[in-house]
This record gives sequence, structure tokens and C-alpha cells, in this order.
Amino acid sequence: MAKYYEYLKVPFSKPIYQRVERLAFLPYEEEVIQLISELPKSKAAFCQLLRETGVRAGEAFQLRWVDISNGTVNIVPEKNSKPRQFRLSPKLLTMINLLPRKGERIWNANPHHFCDNFYRQRKAIASKLGNPRINSIHFHTFRHLKASREYHRTKDLVYVQRILGHRSISSTLKYIQLQSFENEEFTCKAGKTQEECMKLIEGGFDFITEIEGVKLFRKRK
Repeated sequence: MAKYYEYLKVPFSKPIYQRVERLAFLPYEEEVIQLISELPKSKAAFCQLLRETGVRAGEAFQLRWVDISNGTVNIVPEKNSKPRQFRLSPKLLTMINLLPRKGERIWNANPHHFCDNFYRQRKAIASKLGNPRINSIHFHTFRHLKASREYHRTKDLVYVQRILGHRSISSTLKYIQLQSFENEEFTCKAGKTQEECMKLIEGGFDFITEIEGVKLFRKRK
């Protein structure tokens, strides 16, 4: 560009561009649950995987049936990141096992078509629920949400780095929003039997305390 202006004998000064940093959109837990529950089973399982593990959409698309064994999934990394292994919830394992096995890959579909269909279905769900915020949930949103939630829960930056598979801690910092989740409302449940407690944990509830033989759990709305 500078040479062209020099050829025209026109004064030229190189413009300076400064990138404006913006916070990633983080939906409420209830909005994520609503979206996943309304999606078709293939995309619901896909989003549930992203939600539980924080893997990239590209890494999820690469997953084969043989990558899941004994309740764990092995992640083949992309973007020069590190391989990871995650234990999946019984809920997610059931969702995945209900998918048709049409090839060696779990999501045996064209990624571009898969994403386009997701955007159309997401728009319809947002309209049905009367919540336009749902339209701001992308596949990468789950990765940001997982990182921020885990850091808020553990305050362990290295732990979050390992979950995301980053080789550099500076990359992890971009995913962590130091916002407070303390003002969010909670749903509280009580469990008396082992079966009740197991169902609450599978549903995403965290154990808080035990009073007079009753175990108390809570989950952010």
C-alpha cells in the first residue's frame, strides 16, 4: 500500500489500529440448560459435551466412538494444544450412546452444515422461549463458560490451563473472566437416600452440608 501511494506521489501515513478487547458473553446456567433441552439429540449431546469439558468444537468433531471408554473421553488436540482426558457424566454418556452409529466418528456430519443448522435451531428456540440472549450462545461460549466457572470454583489457574489444553498460561488468561457469580440465585435440594443423592449430583448439584441425616445440595439457576 505504501509503495502504491509512493508511485502516485501522494502523501501516506500508515493507520494505527488498536484492537478493542471485549468480554465474552457468559450465559446463565439456566439458559444453557434450556437451550440444550430444546435441541435435537445430536446437537444436544454435542453442546453437553462442550459444556462439561470445555473442548473446542473442532476437537469434538474429531471424536470417534473408540475415543470413549469406561466413562472417559480422550481428546485429540488442535491448535498445538495438549491432549486431555475427561470423565463424562452418566447423563452425557447416555445422550451419546443414543446417537446413531453411521461411521467411526460420533458426529459424522459436515461441520459447516452442522453449525448452520445449530444457528437456525438456536434462533427458533430463543424465539420460542422469548429470550434473545440465547442467540448469543455459540459453541465457543461453552469453552469460556467452563474456564470461568472452574477458575471461580478452584482459583487454580494451572488447573484451568490443563482443562483447556493450553501450553501457555497467557492463553488461559484470555478465557477467564473475573466476574463474580456470587449474586446468582441457587436452587436447593435435599437428598436422604443414596439414590436421591446420586441423581442430584448427576443433575449438576453440589453437596453443601448434612443436617440431621439429610444431605443438602445446591445448583446455580
